[in-house]
Amino acid sequence: MTETTETKEATPATETSPEVKLEPENHRFAVHFEGSTAVLDFKKVGEKVFDFRRTFVPPDLRGHGLAGKIVKTALGWAREQNVKIIPTCSYVKAYVDRHPDEQDLVAEG
Repeated sequence: MTETTETKEATPATETSPEVKLEPENHRFAVHFEGSTAVLDFKKVGEKVFDFRRTFVPPDLRGHGLAGKIVKTALGWAREQNVKIIPTCSYVKAYVDRHPDEQDLVAEG
């Protein structure tokens, strides 16, 4: 009897990977993928200001580029809604720091 072991290679998120969805009732952006959920949690803290508080990608989904995809989508939403963000989440802050074209979305103060 021969036993085979399958290995799963990490693949980056692409246009064919699952869609990021805004779930306003849960105050988050989410990707449901392979039976798990990756999220960016937010809280409205002002008339036109949202605190991007936390990103979480379950261990089994890491390595697919999902956190970056979620943050990019959330920042696009903020731009479309003409709102500012507070990047409390260290991942969101690092993403914005690496993408100067997104820095105008950060609330002053």
